[in-house]
Amino acid sequence: MSNIDTKSIVSQLMAIERRPQDLLKNKVAGLQQAQTAWGAIGDKLTALKTAAEALAPTGSATKLVSATSDDSTTVGVRATGAVTGSTSVAVEVDHIATAHSVVMTDTFTGSTASAGGRGLDVTIGGTLHSFTSDDGSIGGLARAVNAAGLGVSARVLQTGTGTYQLALSANKTGAASAFTVGATGWAGSTVARTGADAQFSIDGVTLTRASNTVSDVIDGIEITLKGKTSGQVTVSAARDDDGVVAKVKSLVDAANSVLSAVSAQTASSTNAASRGTLAGDNTARQTSDMVRNFVAKGITSADGSVVPSSKLGISLTKEGTLSFDETALRSTLTTDPQTVFNALGRGGSSSIDGVKVTNVSAAAVDGPRTVTVTAAATQANMVGVPSPPPPAGATVALTVVTPTGSYSVSFTAGSSYAETAAHLTAALRGLGVKASAGTTQTGGIDDGFKIVADKYGAGHLFSVSGAGAATLGLTNPATDGTDAQATITTNGVSHSYTASGQSLVKEGVALTFDLTPDQLAAAGGSVTSTVKVTGGLAGGLSAIGGQGSSTGLVASAKDSLTTRISDLQSRISKWDDMLSKRQTTLEARFTNMQMVLNKLQSALSSSGISSLATG
Repeated sequence: MSNIDTKSIVSQLMAIERRPQDLLKNKVAGLQQAQTAWGAIGDKLTALKTAAEALAPTGSATKLVSATSDDSTTVGVRATGAVTGSTSVAVEVDHIATAHSVVMTDTFTGSTASAGGRGLDVTIGGTLHSFTSDDGSIGGLARAVNAAGLGVSARVLQTGTGTYQLALSANKTGAASAFTVGATGWAGSTVARTGADAQFSIDGVTLTRASNTVSDVIDGIEITLKGKTSGQVTVSAARDDDGVVAKVKSLVDAANSVLSAVSAQTASSTNAASRGTLAGDNTARQTSDMVRNFVAKGITSADGSVVPSSKLGISLTKEGTLSFDETALRSTLTTDPQTVFNALGRGGSSSIDGVKVTNVSAAAVDGPRTVTVTAAATQANMVGVPSPPPPAGATVALTVVTPTGSYSVSFTAGSSYAETAAHLTAALRGLGVKASAGTTQTGGIDDGFKIVADKYGAGHLFSVSGAGAATLGLTNPATDGTDAQATITTNGVSHSYTASGQSLVKEGVALTFDLTPDQLAAAGGSVTSTVKVTGGLAGGLSAIGGQGSSTGLVASAKDSLTTRISDLQSRISKWDDMLSKRQTTLEARFTNMQMVLNKLQSALSSSGISSLATG
């Protein structure tokens, strides 16, 4: 019998047939390695964007601030805005603000127990509100109170084993939270806690506030009153230069990581082991060129000036990486801090004083825009012309109701309109009322009083009542404030907006319109400003880091590779079908050949020939 190694022959022939497909598979593997390489670059770009965004706020009004309290158990502190230089104040807390609370005397077996026909008359802010249970149970009575939205919450508390009582408490702290309860069918009630304003002092000046969170005393600082102090607590705040330096260093390190990753992936070499996966890929090199070019040309501030990167302690080395000189940055922070902040983070400038840029977010596009203010914001106010004015030394008492609460105000009249207004302002401030008093004039002579809300815009309307209001000649209603209006034109496209008071946040830019109706009238009814916006160092590098996002250069490159891989895999699949058929054909042919040879061998053997000679 002839024994031909059919399997081995077919295998060798198929290896030859498979070479074009193997070349396609090698291309796919190479493209997949390129995708991985792009992913590594994308990770570094994302890290660059994160580091840049940590630095970006330094260009806004909310600069990096370090705030501390030497006894955070009684006085907490948080930075909320810009701090000029260093601030240190002594805080003493006499007592914190509390919310009024009342417990009804009667006891029940649970919240579903019958109220027994009991009702509640709750008086708050001088207004009586009557309640009955919605289902006859004591829990239903609590629900009825809560559904009214009075600022008073009711709940059934377990005060002993199998014993429950109805408790009511104000949702807010402060004396204005106090309420009274008329008990129909009840044995009585007990005031568990009296609503009181916080009383504290700042550098020896005694103040009261309805809330324990106070943000209107120290510029850029919010303090939280937590308990009575045993002495003075020092609250300090300062610009955090160490934080600025650390964030700039982190940003430079992140930028160098991008440069290093691109360099490794695009390295050219005749030695395959040293050659980068993306060698010859100009698109990959663009990412590092973006970083180097951005730093080399200097950083453009919102005022149009260009700050050399070296003033920020950043420079390019001959190797094409970035170096960071901490000493140089600290030197500029000392001699010209505003230039540093303008160049480091996002910022903006205005060509007129009446339009201010207070913040720039990542959504803002660099470049100029025209802002035209067509209406100025005003404050809610009330004017009174008494006849005659209150005599010096007289006690004046009135009630002021604002959107935040009702306040009982008492003060001593002065010897002049101005002195009386000053006393009223001090009384309002002491209670935390966000309003001030002043005088009105006729012919340059004071002849009346004016109370003005602190905040600009509509919705801050207030009212006054009581004998003191008549004494000052104040009669309701007050005149509500109005909101500023402006038109913003960017790249020839204009949109009109209504601000919230003096403030407007649009197109990623926060603006404040510090203009009066008289100033607008004198200017012909409108004032126009050119507002320039820049991303600074942080914004520019953040944009470059954004190339690693799902819509950036990295995603585009990976998508292109995915398309090419898909096309090649489709071709490989077609080769699979063709090669399978080819192998089947070859195996059939060689099987037939083997059968023919076997038959011939058999015929020869029958004729006395021992074997079939080959070759």
